Amino acid sequence: MSKFFTRTWTCVNNVAQKCRRRGDATRRGKVPPKSARAGDEDPLARDIARAKQCHEWVSELVSTLVMSIYPGAPFERRCTALDLLNGVAESWMSADGVADSAGIDETDLNDDLRIARDLLTSPYVMCTNKACTDMLLGALVDSWEKLRVTAFALLRRHPSPLAGLETPALLEARLTWAMDLLHSPRLRESDAGALLIRLLIRKYAYDMRWDIQLSPTIKVTPPKADGTPRADVGAHVLESMCDLLAHDIALAEADVMKACRQSLAHGAILLTRYAIQEINFVAEKTDALKAALSRMMALMTRATELALGFISQPDALGATAEEVKFESGGFDDDMDDDVADDDTMDDDTTDGCDLAPRAQIITTACWLTVKEISLLTGEVTGATATADMLSLDALKSAGERLFNVLFTVKHTGAMEKTRIGTTALCARLMRSNDAALNMLPQQWLDELVTQLRRPGQGVRDRVRRSAGLPYAFMSILLAEPRGQTRTALERVLPQLLDVAAAPDGSESENIPRVHAFNVIRVIFADRDLSVETTAHAARGLEVCIRAFSSPAWETRNAATLAFASLLTKVCGCMNISPRRIRDGYVSSRREVSVVEFFQRFPSLHAYLLEELATATSMMTAESSLSVSSVHPSLYPTLALLSRLTPSSSSCDNEGNDAHAAINVKLSPSAFIPCVLTCASAKYLAVRAAAARALRPLVPPTEVAAHIASVLSPLSDAHEPPRIGCNTAHGALLCVHELLIEACCSSSSSSAMMWDVVRAASNGLTACAKTAATVRVPLISAAWLRCAEATALIANTFLVNTDARDALGDDGTFHELVLMMWQCSAPVLSAHAEHHPGASEWNKAAAGIRVRIALSCDSAYREYRYGRLCKTHDEWFGDDIGDVTEAIIDALGANTPYEYRAQAYKALFHGGDHLPMADETKDFVRNALRREERHSVIRRAIRVVTEWALGMSEGGDHHLLFWRVVLDITVNNINERVRSEGMCCLARLCAAQLRIDAVETVSSGRLNGFVHMILDGCDPSASSEKRKAAVQALSSSKLLDFVQGDRVEDEATGTLAVDLWRCMLMLIEDEDVDIREIASQTASSAIESVRSGAQSEEVLRAIFQHVHTNFAQFEVAMAFMVDLAKGLSYTRSQFDHILARSTNIRRLFDKEADNAHAEPLFLAQLAAKQMHASCDAKTAQCALDEVMETLTNMKDALEAFANRDSRWVGGVTAHEDCFVPIANALIGAWAFEARIGNDDNERRERLQALYTALSPFVAPALRVLMRVGDDVFADDVFASVSPCFLV
Repeated sequence: MSKFFTRTWTCVNNVAQKCRRRGDATRRGKVPPKSARAGDEDPLARDIARAKQCHEWVSELVSTLVMSIYPGAPFERRCTALDLLNGVAESWMSADGVADSAGIDETDLNDDLRIARDLLTSPYVMCTNKACTDMLLGALVDSWEKLRVTAFALLRRHPSPLAGLETPALLEARLTWAMDLLHSPRLRESDAGALLIRLLIRKYAYDMRWDIQLSPTIKVTPPKADGTPRADVGAHVLESMCDLLAHDIALAEADVMKACRQSLAHGAILLTRYAIQEINFVAEKTDALKAALSRMMALMTRATELALGFISQPDALGATAEEVKFESGGFDDDMDDDVADDDTMDDDTTDGCDLAPRAQIITTACWLTVKEISLLTGEVTGATATADMLSLDALKSAGERLFNVLFTVKHTGAMEKTRIGTTALCARLMRSNDAALNMLPQQWLDELVTQLRRPGQGVRDRVRRSAGLPYAFMSILLAEPRGQTRTALERVLPQLLDVAAAPDGSESENIPRVHAFNVIRVIFADRDLSVETTAHAARGLEVCIRAFSSPAWETRNAATLAFASLLTKVCGCMNISPRRIRDGYVSSRREVSVVEFFQRFPSLHAYLLEELATATSMMTAESSLSVSSVHPSLYPTLALLSRLTPSSSSCDNEGNDAHAAINVKLSPSAFIPCVLTCASAKYLAVRAAAARALRPLVPPTEVAAHIASVLSPLSDAHEPPRIGCNTAHGALLCVHELLIEACCSSSSSSAMMWDVVRAASNGLTACAKTAATVRVPLISAAWLRCAEATALIANTFLVNTDARDALGDDGTFHELVLMMWQCSAPVLSAHAEHHPGASEWNKAAAGIRVRIALSCDSAYREYRYGRLCKTHDEWFGDDIGDVTEAIIDALGANTPYEYRAQAYKALFHGGDHLPMADETKDFVRNALRREERHSVIRRAIRVVTEWALGMSEGGDHHLLFWRVVLDITVNNINERVRSEGMCCLARLCAAQLRIDAVETVSSGRLNGFVHMILDGCDPSASSEKRKAAVQALSSSKLLDFVQGDRVEDEATGTLAVDLWRCMLMLIEDEDVDIREIASQTASSAIESVRSGAQSEEVLRAIFQHVHTNFAQFEVAMAFMVDLAKGLSYTRSQFDHILARSTNIRRLFDKEADNAHAEPLFLAQLAAKQMHASCDAKTAQCALDEVMETLTNMKDALEAFANRDSRWVGGVTAHEDCFVPIANALIGAWAFEARIGNDDNERRERLQALYTALSPFVAPALRVLMRVGDDVFADDVFASVSPCFLV
């Protein structure tokens, strides 16, 4: 939009300059005046007309944008409006006055010069009056940071002095109010106050050279006749900041509780950080400014010592904020009686300010102060201009103070901000040409290493993740210039690895190792250092894995964290979806192949292989001795291997002897024997980890051979079996991982897949008896998973004719599929019960059973359609039995609930593809009445949802299911079940409407369902409930039915209005997804709305649609009237609103998080409809209610003591007060037009009420009750209507 405004300004300026030049020539007599050329056509006439149109359009846009930042407007509207106003103000550069530049009087201007003057006048000029300035100041103190910053940038463009602040008294009053904000313990209010004071300092101290004193009292003095030298302004402002900071510190030293209620020194330091950004240190490099800067640094040191004394007390043993003990001298003695009372101070509703518990207030104020001091220190010392004004001792002292904060504070936010400040300081020192300054960061880094290695460290030094020590190291390492060799990193990282690799010792000797691991973790995780740290990653992994064997828990814990960081660095993020058969496979963005990994880190090949061999030999030896333990390095080694991916071939560089020799030396296959040995371990976690680790070690060309080799020992030919249950389960897990990898591989050919399917079919068929008869359900479940994966590969990859024929003639594969059906029978669940892995077997068996029965799963659907040259009956014959009976058996109540839940899940994933028998539907309906498990009920309802749209007109299943699901939705205590039930009722509703819409609506069956949706649309409802409501409203197709010609009686009209009420609430929801679904649903129901229309356009169409189609119903008219007139307030209720219209909040109060809702917009839409058509009787009653509310508001405002100083522009400019008054005034405007021409008595009462209320409200509200059209003729509000949003 900035480019658009600039182009518009360019076009208008070209025309204006032509008029200006011609006007100057006419005034000098070089060309005849326009009156003398009356017969000639003006060549600029068309250009002037177009330029005026552009100017007028931009002026109207500015008026609209100003009203769009009304108090209480949503964040998106206000932010967009402020951005556009900034664009207009920046691009429309007003030239100097035409009369002044021409050197003539205003009265001597001719027509051309007047046109040029009007065109060159920026449309934004009308926004610099008091009313608009107050609105912008209100945005400046908003709770949204982006709004504050944008409003500040816009107000800086206003001329000095600001409108409404022309005198010192007015400025003092505004500064007093801003200082109250600055001293708020909440960051949002203090930041708003600091920005406001910064603006006033810019406008008055710098632009007008007024003397502003903030402490100990606020005093503003205009400049003397001779003026203040420009060079002294910066020094004077900085001295004023120092006075304020000294005053706050002195207050804290006398009474810390009172000071912390005013944010201790946080507000003053934040203001100082903003104020120094206005100081030009290059131009104002004076002794006074240097002295002020030195004083500021000393005060920051004093404030730091004060704040650290209170937040350094909690130790590493778990002290919380409520347990902080204060050891400041005289603290308890000097407190007020209400503060010293422990009973009240420990309560959540403490003292008179109702702010927060005492410990919370103090700790919050202290860490905010420390955080802001660190940022200010970094900003002052990091800039070249300011750093040159500080001595070496001052810079060294500042750095030592920052490091002291890092060693003391335990708050993550404070440490991060301190790290930023320290990095800025160190970066400035590293760029310095002074050798003494340049060496300071290196000296501090050496001191950090010494601090880390310091002997004699105790339990108090073993804080969580070493607290600020990693931040201290990072502050220096990140300060090194980019693109150059990071000498500090290359020097310190090997030292840290040496410390971490030290042998185990006593507790005090292990603490340096813990610190080293915590620092290593942060260094390797940082993106800015990712390239430089890669060379040290291999040794880092070795050190971490060795530390897993440490007897000290804290060392193992720190090594685990560091290992996780290194694992992410060398193997990429683990953003791979779970490798489940039915969900497919999503490749990671940063996958690393196993060959690539060992080529990048060759030293890890031998090390990992040695560690894995040691762990395997230990496990084998202890297995023979019946000892249960796992080598510490086994898990990290297997985890590292499992994060890699298989290489495309066994040798990535075939044809190159040198590379081939390297690949043979670093071959991943060397790990396979050890990994297979681990797959037979006693512990399930080890077996699963080994199976995942085997997957990347086997190249795609060797998958079939390895599957055959792994499954060979499980063959039923060995009587008795030669292997144990753990070995059998581990082997099946390995086969499953290899099958999944083969299915996901992009380099596998059909021939390779055929080999895999044949090897898996032969091996799994050979061991089927063992898997089915063994009394370990985990083995049976693993066998079923492997068989299903084999079928998936066959169905997905074997698509050519030869492969289909070969598979169709393969009796082994046919036998495997039949065994899957037999081994997943529900009757076998009784054998699995009470055995390890019963739940896993139930999930695997139920899913396979139902999917085979339905023949609609991706692994089996093609059997039905003949892709593999066999029909469903040819595959199974009579072996499968009746499909309906099989499904009913799977859903039976005698099966475990895991089996039933998984069966329902498979059913709703595939049941909608095939028509279900009536027996199955009857069984599901009856089972729903008896079911008690929430997970089973929810999935069963989902099945009914999928069936709903396919229900035929001849049956009554939709009515029977409606009663059952409605009863569950109303009475079930589980919210997820109720939400699922609401969506199911919507589908059933759509089915009933499709069969007999008139009878369905007239019967009243839908009333309860609509009330459920109304309840779910409430903004206070949970996100899941609101999403279910919008999905139900969309799926039910009710809005498509309740159109104008179908709504004939009051009951149907009430139903229609309730549905559109739901739609209005959902379009105004805080969740973007909910708003999108609601907007799309409304767009499809209203023909005049295009698909994908913006939500505001949809809202306009909804009101027009409701008014056009349902205005004849009383409920629709009542709904419109209620929206237009707003809430009614008594005198006491509005007194409460006025008392609440302030910036005072509890310390951690949650702000309103719905940045999209706009009740005033809905009120204006309704008022616009009422203004166009509302009967006189209804309008009179509504107007009486509105006038009563306005009278109560007027009385409350008249009695309110500080209504003008409560907020910028008065208390009515606060959003809590502005919105209800504006709503009432909009309603009065709408109803006044419909009360009848002869009702003068009401009009006179309303005008009298306007006259009485006008002095107490903001100008933006006076627009809505203007007495005459000439009141705002020359104002930005001149073209604003009461319904300014529509």
